Amino acid sequence: MDDASDVDKIQIASMESDETCELCGHPMVYKFGRYGKFLACSNFPECKNTKPITVGTGVACPKCGEGEIVERKSKRGRIFYGCNRYPQCDFTLWDKPTHEFCDTCGSIIVEKSYKNGTTKKFCSNETCPTRPPKKTRKKKSDDSVKKEEDRKSE
Repeated sequence: MDDASDVDKIQIASMESDETCELCGHPMVYKFGRYGKFLACSNFPECKNTKPITVGTGVACPKCGEGEIVERKSKRGRIFYGCNRYPQCDFTLWDKPTHEFCDTCGSIIVEKSYKNGTTKKFCSNETCPTRPPKKTRKKKSDDSVKKEEDRKSE
C-alpha cells in the first residue's frame, strides 16, 4: 500500500445505444455510475448530456394526458410509478398501473403484488367504493397490556 499511484484503473467498456444526443447529434452510450445504468453522450468532454434509463408501462398519464407512466425508484430503492413529464406533472402510484379504468369513478386500475405471490387488481382512487378497505393493525390498549403482564407473572 506504499504506492497507490501504481494501481491501474479498470476501464469499463461503454455499449452504444440506438439513441442520439439532442444537444450535439452524437450517438448516446450506456454508462454505469454509482446509481446504476444511464445514457450519456459519446462526445463527453464537449457535451455533458445524460438521460436516465426508464422502463415504460405503456399506460398514458390520467392527470395530464400527454405523458406516459414509467417505472422509477425512490431514494430508498423502492419502485414507484410516475409520469415521465415529472416537473410539469406530479402523478405517482406505488402499485403497477394497468390499461383498465374503474367503472365507478373512472380512475386507473392498479395491480398489487404481495409477498406470498398473489396479485390483486383494484382502483387507484382511495375514496372509491369499489376499492377494498385497508387493513390496519390495532394498537394494544392499556387494559390488554396489563392482562398480558398478569398472565406472564402467574
